[in-house]
Amino acid sequence: MAERMGAAVVTVHPGKRTAKRQPSAYDYRRFEDYIARLREAAEGTRVKVAIENMEPRVNTLLSTAEDAAEVLDREPWLWFTLDMGHAMMTSCDEVIRFIDLCIERMVNVHVSALGGNGRPHHPIHGDPDALRVLAELADRGYDGYLTLELEDMVFPGALSSEEKVVLLSQESEALREVFS
Repeated sequence: MAERMGAAVVTVHPGKRTAKRQPSAYDYRRFEDYIARLREAAEGTRVKVAIENMEPRVNTLLSTAEDAAEVLDREPWLWFTLDMGHAMMTSCDEVIRFIDLCIERMVNVHVSALGGNGRPHHPIHGDPDALRVLAELADRGYDGYLTLELEDMVFPGALSSEEKVVLLSQESEALREVFS
């Protein structure tokens, strides 16, 4: 379907487990089955399938740079979407680690900052850590997609249409300043 629509990249999640425990052998087998189904669907298409890193929680897979790099090493057809906000929940250095290990396969970046409440998907303009990560990407020649990922629930109240336009303009300007 993505190919028929002219999409170049499709980002998928590695899945979120409902159990609040460390992954078991069964969870990893299910993940491998999922990867095999994605591989089969991606064969013969020009669409790049990119897997996204998840929040560092006990019920998620691929929340560390090493885990993502391991999957990418095993699956040469698979690409990577860096979710900055998810990785920042560990630390800004963890985001840089993702860049170190995965930039060669990175085709999309979900751009957001970590809010004071420890939650991702906040605006990047004026956030030193988010701008540091973006500068790292720019300095290393990243030229893939940048997808603003903002959660409207992080704002104290509903934003008007005008406020949304101003916010998106500020975010776009921050990206232009880094990547120009």
